[in-house]
Amino acid sequence: MMQQLWFTKKNTLEWRDVPEPTLDGPGQAIVRPLAIARCDLDLPIVQGHTLFRPAFPIGHEMTAEIVSLSESCAGLNVGDQCIVNFQIVCGTCPACATAHSPACSTVPFASNYGLGREATQWGGGVSELVKVPYAEAMLKKIPAGLDPIQLASLSDNMTDAYRTVAPYLRAHPGANLLIVGGVAESIACYAILEAQALGASSITYFDTDRARCDFAASLGAQIQYAEKIPQRLAGAFDVTIDCSGSLEGFRMALRSARPYGKSITVSIFFDNNVPIPFIEMYNKGIDLTISRTHAREQTPELLELIAQKKFDPARVTSRIVDFKDAAEAWLEPGRKLIVRGS
Repeated sequence: MMQQLWFTKKNTLEWRDVPEPTLDGPGQAIVRPLAIARCDLDLPIVQGHTLFRPAFPIGHEMTAEIVSLSESCAGLNVGDQCIVNFQIVCGTCPACATAHSPACSTVPFASNYGLGREATQWGGGVSELVKVPYAEAMLKKIPAGLDPIQLASLSDNMTDAYRTVAPYLRAHPGANLLIVGGVAESIACYAILEAQALGASSITYFDTDRARCDFAASLGAQIQYAEKIPQRLAGAFDVTIDCSGSLEGFRMALRSARPYGKSITVSIFFDNNVPIPFIEMYNKGIDLTISRTHAREQTPELLELIAQKKFDPARVTSRIVDFKDAAEAWLEPGRKLIVRGS
């Protein structure tokens, strides 16, 4: 048996003794988590602000060391330290083969570690061991010299930030960005640093929280603060990125994009009736992207940025705790919590 941390009811986490995972087919791995990061969504889940209902094991952002492998795991060895893809993907189905692994058709749609009751099948990262069913597709070896603790959030929040900035900046170097801060606090911070690494000409950060503004300023963003979210911000923003988690922030980001600009949201609204300024967007030709992150596809690019010292994720980390303290620390507010493995 091993210990695993579960979300059991609102504002409550409990350690459970569960059977250790075993290899039962080709292409599988058992890994020992080295570090587990708390996603920006994890705290709202435990606080009861989402549609995710208990009980299920928690933790989906992680790095880990391979402790055992079944056959047919080319390029992987026991002892390798890896990024663990939080989305369960096979790597070979038509969706995975066309760079849309979040829609992997081999497993039930939206299969993930540590998110929702479906995670009882896959497990959670705050565990002594985790089974990886498609090891070649889901494990990316960490280059020598990089700290697996500071890479824990790479498989979700870092790549979620990356998808908001990288495609546009690669196509339009020197673009200017607006980032609307809020609930997705670490994603907004990662987006600032990644946009700098990719050559944004200016990065404006807006928030109604003074402390978050101060931290964004320390990362190099230009700050706009207000006690209430306005309808729009003055300026001609090529890209607007909503990390607010609020309808007001989402709509402000849409209205603040320049004509034929780009707007991306990482906010998750659990109500299907989300109003948008449709006529204004239509007349201005605003291109809106709503999507989950493509973690598997973007992880290699981000690892390269980090290895080249163009992006330092450690600047966003706010707290690191031991495995035994995870249950208490997980419930406490903070920008980016990381739990050391057992």
